[in-house]
Amino acid sequence: MLDLIHLEKPTDTARVVEQQPFSTRLHALAAFTWDADLQRLLQAVAPLLDLLPDAFTTYRFDGDTGTSAAHDLNALLCRPSPRTPHGLHPDILIGLRALRGDNRALAVDLVARHLRDAAGDLPPKAAIALLDALTSPQHTGSGGVAARTWLVLADCLARLAARRDVSHAELRRITSRFRREAPALEHGGTAEVRLESLLKQATTTHLWRGANRVDAETTLATALTLHDHIPEDRRSPTLVVGLLRLARDLGANDWLAVHAERLLLPLDQDGLWQLRPTDVDWLRPAVRDPGLRAALDRIEVAWR
Repeated sequence: MLDLIHLEKPTDTARVVEQQPFSTRLHALAAFTWDADLQRLLQAVAPLLDLLPDAFTTYRFDGDTGTSAAHDLNALLCRPSPRTPHGLHPDILIGLRALRGDNRALAVDLVARHLRDAAGDLPPKAAIALLDALTSPQHTGSGGVAARTWLVLADCLARLAARRDVSHAELRRITSRFRREAPALEHGGTAEVRLESLLKQATTTHLWRGANRVDAETTLATALTLHDHIPEDRRSPTLVVGLLRLARDLGANDWLAVHAERLLLPLDQDGLWQLRPTDVDWLRPAVRDPGLRAALDRIEVAWR
């Protein structure tokens, strides 16, 4: 793009102006191009421009070649072919190492969300290298990576673990980090996020083992406490159903007999219809309320 403000040799009509933020300069320059596609592109990347201003610093590697973290992050929006073994993913890791503080945390979140979408298609080595880097102390050691990002990274791990061409031995070291090096999953954020993170650990046995959760009674007591600390208007049916299924998976029938009905009663019909007929089979013995039992009957009829 031609920079009309910062020419090396100003013309008679040019004048020296104060350096503007990069995003402001881009919009100012684009106004002279009358290019609708460029305007749409700038609109799409505006949040990234605002959140990662330092990412647009160009870092030089290997002599005269240069790149910036922002160029690589923006390239993810173009959905490069995930089957290209030598794509932009190595460059993304270089760009992440060049960032600091909040810029790095936000960039890690963006790359993690891309990896979650592409985890099924990327070459195994590229996918594992990305997840390894994103969960490493180099990027997470400062504690800046938010709990929400760790939840996305957990999704990435679960999707990679489901692939036949990915060695579980290679994932073992990464899995262990989800308890040891992810304090945000245990102590950070709201009760809602912490409960969501606990249920996320139950997505696969890989994550559950990495989180070292072996005591069902303590786990369910923690989960129930977190649920009760969530404001009533934020208690989503997804969390309630997830908690009940976790109790079922842990074989906690006595716990379900005490708590299942209390957790289900506040749910409306849409919330209850997140249940499946297989849930009805083990919930029915724990439910005595006539309205709930009728709702379970309707779920069963709808499926069977």
